[in-house]
Amino acid sequence: MHRRFAHPSKEVLRHARKHTQNFPTIDFPTENPICPGCALGKMPNRAFPENPKRATRPFELVHSDLKSFPMDSYH
Repeated sequence: MHRRFAHPSKEVLRHARKHTQNFPTIDFPTENPICPGCALGKMPNRAFPENPKRATRPFELVHSDLKSFPMDSYH
């Protein structure tokens, strides 16, 4: 349920359940498990190391993301 609704907090899910007709029943765990996706999203990115060499031509230096995601997005 947490992933399906784009990772809301327990409070948001409780509020939605209270104010939405036919909202599915949710069994909240007694402990507070850490969602791996939420944990990764809250991690700060490290600064890219400074490089004294600058590109002099278009596409001489290209930056790209190398991270892949374990599941396809629903967007």
